[in-house]
Amino acid sequence: MTENLIKNYEDFGDAIILNVEYKSNIDLSDNKLKNGTSEAIVVISCFNRLKENERETIKIKFSEIEEFRFIKYDRMIMDTYFGKENEYYIIDFDPIIDTDKNGEWINRKNLNSEFLIKFKTLNYEVTK
Repeated sequence: MTENLIKNYEDFGDAIILNVEYKSNIDLSDNKLKNGTSEAIVVISCFNRLKENERETIKIKFSEIEEFRFIKYDRMIMDTYFGKENEYYIIDFDPIIDTDKNGEWINRKNLNSEFLIKFKTLNYEVTK
């Protein structure tokens, strides 16, 4: 599913974050403390690259989160870093944009990112 997201929306250039929700891995159901699964839901208005850049609103649900970083983010996404560390995927909506030794544009994970999610699985759906 992560590969489909990247194929459809590429770098999320000119996308806008509409909503962010985070659920911790603490489960207090039945008045007992249990470990659950951490989840995040992100709603983004973005362009589908496979549909002639048609604007869509998508809802992405991230599961089994290792790291979640979100600082108030009221601007457009310029570019996105996608990576993988061991069994976790990383999406950094605030990457470092740089050039390699050949002058080609590359994105790197930003250690001071304002919006980064490290997760195992995701699902998404088009809502508009």
